[in-house]
Amino acid sequence: MRFPRPGNSLTITSYFGHESVVKRLPKTGKFDDIQRLLDCAVERKDEATVMLLLETGKFDTVRIPLLFAARSGQEAVVKLLLETGKFDNAQKPLEIAVISGQEAAVKLLLKTGKFENVQKLLSYAVGNSNDPVRKLLMPYIN
Repeated sequence: MRFPRPGNSLTITSYFGHESVVKRLPKTGKFDDIQRLLDCAVERKDEATVMLLLETGKFDTVRIPLLFAARSGQEAVVKLLLETGKFDNAQKPLEIAVISGQEAAVKLLLKTGKFENVQKLLSYAVGNSNDPVRKLLMPYIN
């Protein structure tokens, strides 16, 4: 886990999970890096803070947080991040979820339809002897 840059009160409060402070600061408009805060909250598995930060709408993409959430199997957070629509492609998070054996995340990411190489994903599932994930991927093989 990365420690936030010093001097940023919202980053530090988010990092340490001080939800009540996180709730108030975005409303003031005095925060500098909502994207970084979102990354930290997902990496810390702090679903409540993730929801608060997503509500601000002041982020460009959920690409990195989606990778973190897929890797650690945070099903609810993956769902929240996907609902934003602020991601171009689900291939990399899907690869990470397959490699990590995160079946619930794999299901959600497959539903997006934003992936290309199912054969590669299937090879990861087979290589990891992950039969439930392999079964999820089979309907997407041409």
